[in-house]
Amino acid sequence: MWPNGTTTRPTISDDYGTPRPDGRVHRGTDFVGFSQVRAVSAGTVKVTGTPSGWGAGGIQVWIEHDDGYLTRSLHLASYSIGNEQRVAAGQQIGVMGNTPPEYGYGVHLHLEVVVNGVQIDPVPFLTNRVSGLEPPLDNSRIHQRNNNMASLYYSTINGVTTFALAGDGVGNAAWLETTDQALANQLAAQHGNAAYLTPGSFNQWKGFYKGQ
Repeated sequence: MWPNGTTTRPTISDDYGTPRPDGRVHRGTDFVGFSQVRAVSAGTVKVTGTPSGWGAGGIQVWIEHDDGYLTRSLHLASYSIGNEQRVAAGQQIGVMGNTPPEYGYGVHLHLEVVVNGVQIDPVPFLTNRVSGLEPPLDNSRIHQRNNNMASLYYSTINGVTTFALAGDGVGNAAWLETTDQALANQLAAQHGNAAYLTPGSFNQWKGFYKGQ
């Protein structure tokens, strides 16, 4: 589920990967529009408060989830769980805030996702999970771009799907390149109106979503 405790994605105020003036990029996704921050899946709390070296993140909760990934919830006003405590999916872990106040971020939740030690875009990852899909395999790359699209996918002559795109109908599309045909078919089928592409149209869509 999403950090608002539902299967409906909350409003995003700042995307993952947004460049910063100092040359860094935004390492998570910022959500607004709700107050109670909830666990996206079951796991064990590993950090509460403000860990050393993370002062700019304010009050935080880090959870190691049972299925092998880590979430970090930053800028909380308060937290309601303790270190090494077990939490269930949807359980409240804190309240959205604006800490530390001297940075003037405004009230929001900054959520980070780490998989196998690699920080990734939380939105497509959680979109897959909420939809009942497993995270992309090692031979898959998933991307997200703001655009309202129906789902579509392209199959090569030998039947191996190499591209899938799914739009959520509100201006966001998650897509992946994969050699896992079942995964791509599953993503496309969940959103309906799937269209098989010609090699030419496949390259056009792929270029568009890569910004080329």
